[in-house]
Amino acid sequence: MSALLAEFGTRPRSFRGVAKHNGTGMDTIEHRVREFLHENFPSPEGADELKDDQSLFEAGILDSMGVLALVTWLEPEFGIVVDDDDVVPENIDGVGNLVRYVRRKRAEAGLGA
Repeated sequence: MSALLAEFGTRPRSFRGVAKHNGTGMDTIEHRVREFLHENFPSPEGADELKDDQSLFEAGILDSMGVLALVTWLEPEFGIVVDDDDVVPENIDGVGNLVRYVRRKRAEAGLGA
């Protein structure tokens, strides 16, 4: 994680928790991730407008402090453990990457998708 923090720098952001719920239409994991991003990291496009493969770092949505907030939220929200080695762009830089990562970690933990 320290390499990622060094690469993307730091900029303080506020952190607000998001209540769990089941969305309709959109995949529940994706909906919850998008809602968390929208509530905690407002962007001009809005989280619903983000493409699945759009970089959250390049869009200015996430920075190193945002990564810490995201990881802190992911673990209890989805019942997973985010290992330090997992905090890489391939897992967290984009809505699609985050959804695939959460599904994979939940499957590994025997929690289902």
